[in-house]
Amino acid sequence: MNRTLSVPHGLRRIALLVLLLSEGLAVGAYPQPEQELLNRRITIDLNERALRAVLSTIEKKANVHFMYSPRLIQPDRRLSVRATDERLADVLDRVLAPLRIEYEVVGKQIVLNKTTDPLNAMASLTASPLDVVQERQVSGTVTDEQAQPVVGASLVVKGTTRGATTDGQGRYRLAIPDGDVTLVVS
Repeated sequence: MNRTLSVPHGLRRIALLVLLLSEGLAVGAYPQPEQELLNRRITIDLNERALRAVLSTIEKKANVHFMYSPRLIQPDRRLSVRATDERLADVLDRVLAPLRIEYEVVGKQIVLNKTTDPLNAMASLTASPLDVVQERQVSGTVTDEQAQPVVGASLVVKGTTRGATTDGQGRYRLAIPDGDVTLVVS
């Protein structure tokens, strides 16, 4: 007898976080690819871009994935970064330290969190696993009934202020949270 078990999305996210954290703890006694990941070399030149865009560019250049809570790291802060053939660890240190953001490699993921001082260390240990939000990039083209691109259309993730505007060819690119989301186009 086959049965299908439906697991709510939130529970899957918690299970994934527990798995990622336990993997990091269980394999700590052996040499890990984390150092190899941090030794990857990247070249990046971004001026006055949102932290979210900087992280997305680093993800592509270094073939890594960041996990973070937008509430904790304020991804809309703007910054400039220039690095030529530098280690990923050096770039992350230079970009994140002034923003009081720390990082930890867990498997092939880089988990970002607010920097804690020793007096507030317990606060980070009691943070809810639901605070970690994984994002993905979506892109596409908005067209009208005649399949013509719509220039300047606004797209917003329903229930948020996160959005994008189409370019001169009706194209858009937007970072959205994993899971079911609805894009509202106007």
